[in-house]
Amino acid sequence: MNFGRFLIGNTARDCSKIFYRNFNKRTQKFDYNKLVKVNKRANRKPRLDLILKEDVPNLGVAGQPVQVKRGYGRNYLILNRLAVYATEENKEKYLATQTVQGGTGSLVSDPKILPFFETAVLKIPVKEEVEPWEITKHDISTQCRKKLSVVVPIHCVEMSKPITSCGDHVVSIVINENVTTQLKCSVVAI
Repeated sequence: MNFGRFLIGNTARDCSKIFYRNFNKRTQKFDYNKLVKVNKRANRKPRLDLILKEDVPNLGVAGQPVQVKRGYGRNYLILNRLAVYATEENKEKYLATQTVQGGTGSLVSDPKILPFFETAVLKIPVKEEVEPWEITKHDISTQCRKKLSVVVPIHCVEMSKPITSCGDHVVSIVINENVTTQLKCSVVAI
């Protein structure tokens, strides 16, 4: 850009220098952050909210709302018609059929929990020298947390009477109002 061409002689150089000096001196810089607010912490791996139409192993049962990765949801669950998007219409449709079939109390929040309790055996060591010993609900809850790495609240353990003999015993565990499972306990003398 040579604006000094109009002028003749030495004044052409002087005018172009003055123009460049004034052009480079901006009094205020433009701030793009004021124009557009940038969300610096955007969720790079958002999940899809879906409602299952059928039972899916290791995920959930029919009528249960789940959150899954986008690719798994779109490419497997929705493509095979195992789930639908969790829109308001679908929530009314599929969650309403769930309440008609038996309510939310009949569903287990984790489908892995029932097979786990059916196959698990809780081994409880007992010193036989100490004569009057008994195993109560509190002991079952503590041993489940230590040995099986499962938290079972004391009020969920049902026993008619405390265990006072060595051998195999069966204890009822209440999952929710409608679901109860059996836990095998093996009391071993050391």
